[in-house]
Amino acid sequence: MLPDVVYFGIANTHSGMCKYESKNSPGYLNVSTTLKLWIQDAPKYIPQRQEFERKLRRQAKQAYADELLGVFVSNTY
Repeated sequence: MLPDVVYFGIANTHSGMCKYESKNSPGYLNVSTTLKLWIQDAPKYIPQRQEFERKLRRQAKQAYADELLGVFVSNTY
């Protein structure tokens, strides 16, 4: 089990998961409810994740530039 991961079983084949009998089918309800929650939560997480990715890209570019320039920083702990 992973933290913050939603687990639920869907009693169907792979192709059947996309063709529920109705909107009241248990599998459809599980999937649609989870997707709705993700959509509702997305606005509060997206800006943080975008900023984190920007910082990672900046760090990678800086590390590459340092490598090209022969600048090596020793990290001693």
